[in-house]
Amino acid sequence: MNSESTQPLYTLEFLKVTVIMFLLMASFTTFLLLPIMVKNMGGDAVDIGLVMGVMPIGAVISRFFWGRWMDLVGRKKILLLSTLLNTGVLFLFLTVHSIGPWIIILRVLQGVAMGGYITAVWTITADISPPGRLAESLGIFGIAGMVALALGPWGGELIMNQFEFTGLFIASGLISAIALGLSIALRESRPISGCELIEPSYRKTMGRGILVILLITFLFAVSRAAFASFFAEYSRLQQIGSIGIFSIIYSVTTISTRLLTRKLPDRLGRTRVLFPALIIFGTGIGLIAVIQSWPVFILAAILAGLGHCFLYPVLNALVIQRVHSCARGTATGLFISSFDIGIGAGSLLWGVVAQFGGFQLMYILAGLTAWAGIFGAWRLLKEVRT
Repeated sequence: MNSESTQPLYTLEFLKVTVIMFLLMASFTTFLLLPIMVKNMGGDAVDIGLVMGVMPIGAVISRFFWGRWMDLVGRKKILLLSTLLNTGVLFLFLTVHSIGPWIIILRVLQGVAMGGYITAVWTITADISPPGRLAESLGIFGIAGMVALALGPWGGELIMNQFEFTGLFIASGLISAIALGLSIALRESRPISGCELIEPSYRKTMGRGILVILLITFLFAVSRAAFASFFAEYSRLQQIGSIGIFSIIYSVTTISTRLLTRKLPDRLGRTRVLFPALIIFGTGIGLIAVIQSWPVFILAAILAGLGHCFLYPVLNALVIQRVHSCARGTATGLFISSFDIGIGAGSLLWGVVAQFGGFQLMYILAGLTAWAGIFGAWRLLKEVRT
């Protein structure tokens, strides 16, 4: 048996970074309710798309600095700095009272902070994971984000209904502050020696044949943006469920499937699971367009969660495995940036589609966008076979 597949994965350090991931994502996912605030302030679908879409832009731009920087100075410093920024920005949302430049600035800064802490925690996880169990490690680690995706909007709805958005922003800021405190206890995971000879470079990383992987990631994110940015408002219009209920079903499906099949991608082959995962995810997103009853609502959430279960960790592992360990921050930054670009572009695009073509058309096109990724998955599979 390959020794890499039997090395310990679930260590104390793995547990610590997973808890930090959960807290940071919990503070972020409450902002999936922000479209409601924009609507209450008189905004329309285009305003929602703008407010939700500028945050990933901030994350993308900053990540080109964060990723390379953490390869040069270490992962922990970037995690601490970006989490501190995130905590301050979340409390500053208490000063937002209208749609205008200030909320856009805060969303961009929130994106800058997220660009740093998300890149850092995923890179740390890759650093401490056995190479032969990389997809398993990233999949289980990602469960922390999925739990936050389920509990964040649900808990956020409870807080919002009781204390309005003031209470929501205070709670989010406090959660981020706790994550900042826990980050101090982490060890630096960057390789101690040898990295001085490795120059982190996005150009060199792109030259390692990962462009197709990044394109699939982009299409996956564009498709998912239709849910992340607009489902809170859409579910209210349909008068069936809510983003909180959909997120719980979505996340429970992803978590349970990852736990049951955690070793499958590494054993079966990481590229082999992409094709069915993209089809399943795209079908789930497309079904949202015809939600008129609870069975369709539940089926859409299950299919989307099932596809997401494999897509993110497998795509991430495929990028990581192609670069040197000293350049993982750069590679992870590039991977997550492709996802964030997709979320940002999708939010802006789907806002226009929803405004002029309706939500149903938007979700149909979003589902087809995920399906378009199967051409890239097929190409990757052919490369493995040859």
